[in-house]
Amino acid sequence: MMLHLRGDIPLHGIAIETHKGAIIILAESGCGKSTLATSLLLANINIFGDDIVALHQDSHGILNVHPSHRRFKLSPVQLEAMGIDTTQLSNTAPGINKFGWDIPWELMAKQALPIVKCIHLQPERLKCIQPKISPISQLESFTRLRKNVYRPRLIGAFKHEQQFFLLNQILQHQCKSYTMQLPVISQFASYKEYGEVIASQLLTL
Repeated sequence: MMLHLRGDIPLHGIAIETHKGAIIILAESGCGKSTLATSLLLANINIFGDDIVALHQDSHGILNVHPSHRRFKLSPVQLEAMGIDTTQLSNTAPGINKFGWDIPWELMAKQALPIVKCIHLQPERLKCIQPKISPISQLESFTRLRKNVYRPRLIGAFKHEQQFFLLNQILQHQCKSYTMQLPVISQFASYKEYGEVIASQLLTL
C-alpha cells in the first residue's frame, strides 16, 4: 500500500545482486519464486528481499532496486533444506503453510543498484538440468509486467496508470527482458546445486 502511495510500483518477484547491477525475477504466485530464492541463497547469491520488487526512479531517471526486508516466507521443506529449525518460527498467516524467517545480513544486498535484466519466470518445468532463458521483445515484456504488479487494482484506485506506464516504458529501455523456464528440482542432489546451476546462467546474461 505504501509503495503504491509513493508511486513506486511494486512487482511480484525477487531481485538478486550481481557485479553489473540488479536482476529482477518476476512471477505470479505458485511459479516457484520461494524455491528459487532459497536455492540462490544457498548458492551465496545476495538478495534484495522476498516477494516484492519496487520500481523506484532515482534523481537521474534510473530504475533501481533497494534492499528491503529480511523476512522471507518459506515452506517447511525449503527451511529444512537450509538447515533451519522451524519449531522456533511462526506462520506468516493463518492457513498458509509458510514460516517467516529472517535471512542472514551477509546474504542481503547492501545498497541500491540499477536494474540490468528483467526475467519473467514461466510456470512450466524442464526435464533437462539447465534453465531455458529466452530474450523477449520490449512489447511482450511491457505486457507481461502488468500481470506481475503486486495488488494491481491499487494502480486504478490511486490513479497511477500514467505512472505505471512511464516506469514500465523506462524499464523496457533500460534493460533487456527474458523469459526463464526452470529445471525440475528433483533432478538435483540439493537446493544448493540447483541454485548454483541457475546462478551461473543468470550471471552470464
